[in-house]
Amino acid sequence: MLLTVAAAFTDAAKAIGSWYPPYLVIAGLAILAAYVGIWMMKKWGVLLFTAMFVVNNVVLFVAGQWNALALVLPLIFIAILFWKYKLMD
Repeated sequence: MLLTVAAAFTDAAKAIGSWYPPYLVIAGLAILAAYVGIWMMKKWGVLLFTAMFVVNNVVLFVAGQWNALALVLPLIFIAILFWKYKLMD
């Protein structure tokens, strides 16, 4: 997540659009919050992570930066999270 926030200040992020660097900071902080929720075994952490996964993929697709290979690990992680979802608070 620190790399995501740091990436917001690069020229590559600015080249995508003026809206993209602030989006990267907000998204990075939201995903960090989701990780904290998952660490604490909270259902809201799983839901927030899943929502951010969807939003990020839509944003990347619209920005022309989407890559299908980037779906593999997050989808495996989400599948495991929902497999253990009933054990969470």
